[in-house]
Amino acid sequence: MREFGILGLLVTFLRDQNIPYLGMRIWIILVLISCLLYGIYVLRNYTKNFNLALALTHTKKVEDKYVPKTKRNKRK
Repeated sequence: MREFGILGLLVTFLRDQNIPYLGMRIWIILVLISCLLYGIYVLRNYTKNFNLALALTHTKKVEDKYVPKTKRNKRK
């Protein structure tokens, strides 16, 4: 009986509707779940690596690559 109940809920939930947003509800839920999981992933990496990234920015020498360089003399 439980299997038929679960199958009935799935069929009811996944049925095709002529109403645009109800027919695509599984995709809306998948997009929302994936956005939530991605946000958790980004937040976890941010909190895990924040101190390391902060230390690296203070120790790394930043060189501006767009500063004009002196011309080299071609004759030697």
